[in-house]
Amino acid sequence: MACVGIITKVNQMFFSFVIGLSQGLQPIASYNYGGGMFLSLTRQIIFLLPLIVILPLIMGIDGIMYAGPIADGLAAVVAVIMIKREFSEENYRK
Repeated sequence: MACVGIITKVNQMFFSFVIGLSQGLQPIASYNYGGGMFLSLTRQIIFLLPLIVILPLIMGIDGIMYAGPIADGLAAVVAVIMIKREFSEENYRK
């Protein structure tokens, strides 16, 4: 019985530590997750789907092949704009 009590206390201390880290990290992770989700949706929905429809009309079947890299490039441009905006806000606050 004493061994079970000691193991339970050690286990509780470990879980308390993990829960504390999780709760402290949650606001940061959710903010970053939201930004990552936005960028993912930007690439997949805002750029890729319209390019898959439009480029084959202009370039033929090759348009489908070029739609992915063009969507990646446009999403990268959006990501750079978001990063510049974030860093400019950081410098503005200081």
